Amino acid sequence: MGWEDCQTSRFASKMMDDLGVDLVNTTPFQIQCKAVEKGCQYTKILAGMPDNENYNVIFHKKDRKEYVIIRKSDFYELIKIMKSEKLI
Repeated sequence: MGWEDCQTSRFASKMMDDLGVDLVNTTPFQIQCKAVEKGCQYTKILAGMPDNENYNVIFHKKDRKEYVIIRKSDFYELIKIMKSEKLI
């Protein structure tokens, strides 16, 4: 997706890995990756991620499909930004 410096936090930053961020150097997003079929508690995961200027995002692979989960308020903010930049 264009983040040439993207790395797993397991490799690049133990601190970010401990905060529940799986991919680093993906500003303005902080991404956690999940591949579980049952028991993925999105609200708990998002609440455990850093609370800063970046958007917390969960990439979830389930039932051979892939999903992206973000807070509704973050989604609306991204829509406003895209509208103001005339991208949509």
